[in-house]
Amino acid sequence: MNNKYECTVKENTNFIKNCTVSANDNDKSTTNNKVVYGIAQSRKNLYQKALLPFNVTKETGQITVIDNVDYESGNTLYSFVVIASDNGSPSLTGSAEVVITVLNENDNKPTFNETKYEFKINENEPKKTIVGIVHATDKDGDALDFVLNNHTAEFGIDNSGLIFTKKIFDYESVQQSPVFYVNLNISDGVHRVSTTVQVKIQNVNDNDPVFTNNTYIVKLQENATTGNLIMLKAYDADKLGELKYSIVSSGKCEIFSLNSVSGTMKYNNSIGCLDYETQRTLSLLVEVNDDGSTGHIGRAVIEIEITDSNDMSPHFLSDHFNGTVKENEDTGTAIVTILAEDMDTSNADLVYKVIDNTAYFKFNGNVLVTNAKLNREEQQDYTINISVSDGPHTTYSVVYITVTDVNDNFPQITPFDQTVTIFQDEAVGKVIRKINVTDPDLSGGFTFYMMGDKGDFKIGEKTGVITVDRKTHFTVNATYNMSIHIIDYGNPPLTNTTWVYVNIDTSNRKSPKFTDTLYKTDIAEDAKIGESVYNVSATDADSGKNGLINYRIVSGSEGKFKINTSSGEITLLSQLDFESRRIVAYKVVIEARDNGDNPKSATATVAITVDDVNEPPAFAQEKYDLCMNLPVAKDKPVSVIKAIDNDSSKNGFNALTYKIDSGNTMDIFAINNNGLISTKKAVNDTFKGTTLTISATDEGGLNDTAKVSIAVIERNGGGSQPSVIMVDTKENQTGTYTITNINTTDESFVRYSIVNSSLPGWFSIRNSTGVITASRPLDREHVSTVTIEIEVERQSSRPSGSNGSTCHSQVVINVLDINDNRPHFALSTLRVSVNETNTKSSADDCVVELKAYDPDITSELEFNITEDNSNGQFELIQSKNKSVCISVKDKLDFESMPKSLNHEYRIEVMVSDGKYNDTAVVFITVLDENDNFPYFNQDEFRFSILENKPLLSLIGEIQGFDKDRLDSGRLEFKISGDDASSFSINQGKNNNMAELILKKNIDRETKSSYMFTIYVIDTSGHQNESSVNITIGDVNDNSPVFENSTYELTVPEVYAKESKAIYINSQILNRICCERVHVKPKNTFIIDNDGNIFLNETIGIKKLNDPYEIEVTASDGINTNQTLIKIDVKDVNDHDPTFDRSIYNFTTPENDFPKAACNVFVGNVTATDEDYGKNGEISYEIISSDVHNLFNISETGVITAIGRLDHDICATNVVNFIVAAVDHGLQQRTGYVEVIIYVSDVNDNSPSFTSPVFNGNVAENSPYGTKIIIVTVAAINKKVFENERKQYPVMQVNDKDDGENGVDGILFMLEGEGSGTAFKINESTGLITVNNGSLVDRETKSDYTLTVEARDQNGSGKQANATLTITVTDQNDEPPVFVHHKYTFNVNEAANSSFFIGSVEAMDQDYNGNKSIRYSIVDGSDGRFYIDKLMGEFKDKSTFLSIFNDYLWSIENTGKLFIGGILDREQKETHVLNISASDSKHEDFAEVVIYIDDINDNCPKFTKENLVFSIKEDKQFNHSTELIKLNATDDDSGENGHVTFYINNTGTLNISITPDGTITRYQKFDRETKSHYEFIVYAKDNGTSPCISKAKVTLEVEDINDNSPKFYNLENNIINSINATVIEKTPVGSPIVFPDARDKDIGLNGQIKFNLTAYEDELTTYFKINEKTGFEHKNLSHDGVLFFTLTATDEGLPSLSTAIPLHILIEKINDEAPVFLQNPYQFAVLENIKNGMILHTRTHRELKYQSMIYNSNLSIGVIFFLSLNSVLMNMCQRSVIGKVEASENVTFSTLVYSILPQSSAAGYFRGEVTTCSNLDRELNDHFTFPVKVVDGRTPERTAFSMVKVTINDENDNDPSFEKEHFSLRVAENTFNNGCDDCLLIDENSGELHLKRSFDREYSNETHIQIQASDHGTPPRNSSVDVIVYVSDMNDNAPEFEQPFYQQNISENKQPGQVLLTVKATDPDDGLNGTVTYFLHPDTDVFDINAIAL
Repeated sequence: MNNKYECTVKENTNFIKNCTVSANDNDKSTTNNKVVYGIAQSRKNLYQKALLPFNVTKETGQITVIDNVDYESGNTLYSFVVIASDNGSPSLTGSAEVVITVLNENDNKPTFNETKYEFKINENEPKKTIVGIVHATDKDGDALDFVLNNHTAEFGIDNSGLIFTKKIFDYESVQQSPVFYVNLNISDGVHRVSTTVQVKIQNVNDNDPVFTNNTYIVKLQENATTGNLIMLKAYDADKLGELKYSIVSSGKCEIFSLNSVSGTMKYNNSIGCLDYETQRTLSLLVEVNDDGSTGHIGRAVIEIEITDSNDMSPHFLSDHFNGTVKENEDTGTAIVTILAEDMDTSNADLVYKVIDNTAYFKFNGNVLVTNAKLNREEQQDYTINISVSDGPHTTYSVVYITVTDVNDNFPQITPFDQTVTIFQDEAVGKVIRKINVTDPDLSGGFTFYMMGDKGDFKIGEKTGVITVDRKTHFTVNATYNMSIHIIDYGNPPLTNTTWVYVNIDTSNRKSPKFTDTLYKTDIAEDAKIGESVYNVSATDADSGKNGLINYRIVSGSEGKFKINTSSGEITLLSQLDFESRRIVAYKVVIEARDNGDNPKSATATVAITVDDVNEPPAFAQEKYDLCMNLPVAKDKPVSVIKAIDNDSSKNGFNALTYKIDSGNTMDIFAINNNGLISTKKAVNDTFKGTTLTISATDEGGLNDTAKVSIAVIERNGGGSQPSVIMVDTKENQTGTYTITNINTTDESFVRYSIVNSSLPGWFSIRNSTGVITASRPLDREHVSTVTIEIEVERQSSRPSGSNGSTCHSQVVINVLDINDNRPHFALSTLRVSVNETNTKSSADDCVVELKAYDPDITSELEFNITEDNSNGQFELIQSKNKSVCISVKDKLDFESMPKSLNHEYRIEVMVSDGKYNDTAVVFITVLDENDNFPYFNQDEFRFSILENKPLLSLIGEIQGFDKDRLDSGRLEFKISGDDASSFSINQGKNNNMAELILKKNIDRETKSSYMFTIYVIDTSGHQNESSVNITIGDVNDNSPVFENSTYELTVPEVYAKESKAIYINSQILNRICCERVHVKPKNTFIIDNDGNIFLNETIGIKKLNDPYEIEVTASDGINTNQTLIKIDVKDVNDHDPTFDRSIYNFTTPENDFPKAACNVFVGNVTATDEDYGKNGEISYEIISSDVHNLFNISETGVITAIGRLDHDICATNVVNFIVAAVDHGLQQRTGYVEVIIYVSDVNDNSPSFTSPVFNGNVAENSPYGTKIIIVTVAAINKKVFENERKQYPVMQVNDKDDGENGVDGILFMLEGEGSGTAFKINESTGLITVNNGSLVDRETKSDYTLTVEARDQNGSGKQANATLTITVTDQNDEPPVFVHHKYTFNVNEAANSSFFIGSVEAMDQDYNGNKSIRYSIVDGSDGRFYIDKLMGEFKDKSTFLSIFNDYLWSIENTGKLFIGGILDREQKETHVLNISASDSKHEDFAEVVIYIDDINDNCPKFTKENLVFSIKEDKQFNHSTELIKLNATDDDSGENGHVTFYINNTGTLNISITPDGTITRYQKFDRETKSHYEFIVYAKDNGTSPCISKAKVTLEVEDINDNSPKFYNLENNIINSINATVIEKTPVGSPIVFPDARDKDIGLNGQIKFNLTAYEDELTTYFKINEKTGFEHKNLSHDGVLFFTLTATDEGLPSLSTAIPLHILIEKINDEAPVFLQNPYQFAVLENIKNGMILHTRTHRELKYQSMIYNSNLSIGVIFFLSLNSVLMNMCQRSVIGKVEASENVTFSTLVYSILPQSSAAGYFRGEVTTCSNLDRELNDHFTFPVKVVDGRTPERTAFSMVKVTINDENDNDPSFEKEHFSLRVAENTFNNGCDDCLLIDENSGELHLKRSFDREYSNETHIQIQASDHGTPPRNSSVDVIVYVSDMNDNAPEFEQPFYQQNISENKQPGQVLLTVKATDPDDGLNGTVTYFLHPDTDVFDINAIAL
């Protein structure tokens, strides 16, 4: 038996578990031992004396509850005594104490301490700033959880109720709703209570004021004086202070002022600071201050554009311009854009003009354009002078224009014989013709092709050579006709055509053919006669006798060779002698001739070279007999003997050496190599004679000898006979003339005879007298010396008759020269070069030496310059060797030579011997020498640069010049001088340009200008110099300077606001206007530009008695400087004490146990006072009276606890009170602070789980660390669904204690099956996770039951247990699978957006797997398709199974495809989409092929709207000839794209078209009948609703030359002859006959040329014919009738001609014939002069006396036009054009004038006097026609002249546009207000420009009309409509119809059901306006269709 029982009971329950008292009675009597129980003291609690709510069962002793037990009532412990009594008598009792502890149950809701919470917080406070604390209590003492229900992104709350910020607030972003109503819940685990906390965000001055613009741009004229410039506006998001405006920096012009309140800026430019030319813009820095305590400012820049007044001339950007333009370009074609600028005028306002060549060029704005069509073939290069003007000022420049070639000339075929005959078996490659073609264009060549040859012939594509193309057997006597087409290389190419006719000849068609045309062979001169020399061979492809060949020598044999006629072997016919024929080779021409009836032959040449064989020399005589009379002195000639060697000098065989071999025993004689024998010493009478043997030996060693017999004769009588006689005789003497008389004796019996002579037969001698004569003329140039041997016979004078003696002498004849030959230059043409600096410095200084040759030796040659274009720059210096030197007479100058010479002089030099002459031409090219110094074109170059410019910056360019061409581009530059070291020179864009480069840093304050010298140096070192002056511009790179580095000042603390404190001087202010100074801290002080500092607020003294330190900054706009001001402030008690915190938070432990310690330290508060002394001394006190029994505060601010504090059950676990800090000043000031004391916990409570039982779940196979999701049993008992169950990652445990005593100190343990194996628990957090995923297998074990233990104090304190059941759930391990992996759909391309295409479907075998499938397009949509992620209907499949299971659902989940964009089959016909189905883990793919079905949305398209084709007219015509085939395309497919063609109303054209577009004709085309055809062709597709297009087809009939020229008379009748008369001595060039020949063809086919032939050739010397206009005569001194043939030939291919006889009668001149006074006459007349004007005439005589007499019968002399309706006598509307006049000398004669009808004017003048067509300058701007005058006498005299009439323009044509209307497309921009005036037009170019952007949403198209006006008088105009279509840009965002949608839904709503429809619209077009919807990515509960259905 126990004496004490302890039990527990839960409050509010009526059952006590296990609370029974038991007593034993040892008595054995059943009466005595029967015990009954009862409660003593009438159920009173022993402790509280309260009525017991318990009773005891009498019989059993069980304690029962009989009344409500309430823990919160304070009765938590009951103690009473139970009495046990037996039934004995007396009854015995026993007692036991029963102690029942009441267990607290959570049966009370927590409550908030206050009904309303309002907090404030300043914006910009950092995150986790405390907003306030919400106090709540729970009678149960349960731990409370604080949870925010909204604004969780902005605020957070901890479990103490402390609300803090989670973000930094910006008042301005929430100022529309700066108050947050935060709803929060407190929960004790069972009960939940909510309240609303109001948090207001308070505005602080944290934003800078902002100007409406960052930059303001205004314009101000440079000569403006005063006025308002701009009104500035700024705004401040804070809106806390008044805005103040000020100017911070205004640049150099201090002319601006700014109203600080209104923001109005004014200017006062009376000082004239503005100058457009020096500074075009000014920048002002302005500032706005919000005047707040923090001094926020905003800044903006005002950019002031200084506008100009016109005081500067424009200038071109280049000294010249270059341009190119194609010939034939239309008027107005742009050539080159001319760039000019004007410093004070908009370049757009400059006016450009062409000074010359205005007929061809003009300006369109600044673009030089053509004013007429140009023809390169007439002129290729133009030099145009131009000007640019701004009005008062004009500048000039030049433009060089090159006209480039356009292929505008047809190839011209050189006439040739078009008929050629070839043989039937002509060889392949045989050339039969070559077509020669010319073209004045620069097309670069031609392409030839042939038609009609059938492959037998071919033509060289590039050469025009026609050859046989294949081996064939041509048809006998046939003719092959081939058309040859020539195409030039132009673009577009032009063509011409000719014909070649090939006839086939079957006769002897093949000529013999040698194997070579030249054969070479050698033969020795000693070859034997009959020896074979060479064998030639020829072949002949003909057969029979036509192929049998005979050979013969045609020429060159010279009787030396013969040939075998059959074999062709050449043999030697006679002996050869190399020496007798100096021609090296015989050129023997051999003919090979066949034996055909018309034999054909070929020739070849055999060059036979005769090789020299060395033959010995030969003396003319074997023996020479000479007589020598003694004595003979030394060195006297004795004899001359000659040996001849005719061998070739090339081999050296003919050089002879003479030698005396014998007979010279006394060594008397010597012989030289000329054969002269002379005495070596004197010979006296002792010499008796001798015979010398003389040998002559050639270099080959061969020799010959001769005997020279020298006899001594005695002197007889008066003389002696010399052995050698030398005589001279002139050449070229004729007849018989005497050479000399050799008789030198007086003997009478002497006989002379010629024994030998070197010219046998030329001389004779009289035997008695010795006179030698010659019978033939001698030619010195052939033989200059002749040797004759004379025999002198002396007969005996004695009577006895004895024999006399004989003696031989030699006569050597020297032939004297006479001038009988013409001198000649060695070269007739020479080209030499000479340097320009070549001067006549010496005789040897010769430009070129001209050598002249004259065979005559006596001629003195004289040289002269006969032609010289150098203007006497050269002279001749003659030398002695018949040559002359051309020398420079004056200094040459390469640079001054006329350009036409191209630096080359032409000198013609004549050489003369006095009788004959010759000329030579010398071309002397003058070479440039470096003879000019380089130079600059300025004496000084000035540049301006800013200081601090980056190194290597380009300062400017300086150009050097040098006249020397060789220095062009090779000039070098250098700089010199003290200042030059800061710069360097680089070569510029070309080597004549120097770039001046900055080398060193430049500081204007150090040096403001630089001067140095620049040198230009040429390649020879010549140099010149110029000055360079560089001015350095200022850059703001220096800081302001203060006078002092620091300033000190004492100021009373109460110094008034805006009182002046100190003056500071900044030196910079004295020299730079408009600078600014700043002061820091800015909110306390302000400073003006004079350095005066003012208080901006009342200042106070500092605690540490330190002076204010103010940093003053002076700024010049860029650079700054600072100074420090120290201000010492005297104190007054003007500050409240200030705590160092706004709230104090302290913690103290609870002390609810007995005898708790008092005066426990809690914390310390501290306040400061900025005042000094007593004013700054502080005392503290607690203001709140309700805590005086709990806390105390000392004078030093120490707070101590003095009362009982119970953290667990008392409301005092958080205590708030106010502490005051009071200073000790005379007038005390107080500061306050809130103190919050948190009563900390001790471990006096056990932990408790929120539920004794928990359920958890985890997916099977979850990996290690997977969290177990915990669900409380309480939640399960409520039977809520999964999405509303309260899920926790950990099991929730409460502990009333705090910190480690409470929840923070709890450690967890896990026990039971699976603990530590499958699962584990985090001992700190209680988080239960998977420990081994392989053990978590739902199929093995689906649930686990575990015990969780929680123990506080880090596992060493009190504990609690709970049961956890973990259910293993199935995981997603099955992928979705498409039902089909390929889907095919068709959709019409016209289907609209959101059109449903079809569905795809996938299935997922997982539990509820289909519910999770999401569809998407992976690729291939091209933005044209979309698929709903989730489409389908959900159906309930089963009922609710159990409390622990979900509803089971079945889903029909298909992905529906829709059109999301515009489809165009023509762009893409098939789309292949890759579709994915995903359950978020697995995915599958399917291919969707979408075929786009065609609609007929495209019309057929012709290549052009106007189709022009050229068709040749027909010589021959075949019916139904196919002309051309048209083509039109249609982008549609099938029948929609099948195009057919048709023509309407072509019956008169005889033209039809087939459905496939082939145009045929049914009649012959004759251009002369109709030159072109026009009709409309329609193209129609075969769509259901067919689309039709049309094109205009023009067939231009091309002319062929099918008409010959015809001659016409004045009556327009065809004539067959022409008779004409001309007077002799008519002036040369006067027209005689104007033949009128016409050709119906056009172009070259119709252009006629005349040709004149005469029966006597000499007649053509008197006449010439203008091939275009007719007949003129030359010098005429002939009379009678002359007979000619006049031929008119057109220029077609082939050309056609007509010839007629022309008879010209030449009459003798007489004084009565008329003569025109002029030829030609030139007149001008305006176009459109009235039709039918009479071309009136009058006589010459009437012209003299009557100035205005008009009679229709008078002769023509004055040309008029008269109205068409006027009769001949109507003289009222005549207009004089001009007058032609002829003179005559016969009285009363009448000269009659007329116009020849065949002239070019015939189309406009016909009959006698009237015009037949209107004059239109645009069709023909001039006429040239002949006129004639007749004298009317018999015979009638006629004269002709030419008249040229120029048709002047008048403004008779309206401007014409290229199209009837224009349509343009322009992209819109961002303007929202539409655009009624969006376009500007350039009045000169017609270019449309946007004035502002269009807005398509305002208007999608604009209609305008443009008028074009010319500048004629009066002006004419025309207009055209222009439609401007505005294309859409995506410039509008979609807008929802409502800004806010709200929809309430019921819980448990099934997925996939429509909840709400939202709608947004977009005014953009097409895809830009298609709205796509999507939800925020974080939203995974709801989905939305991407496209509205």
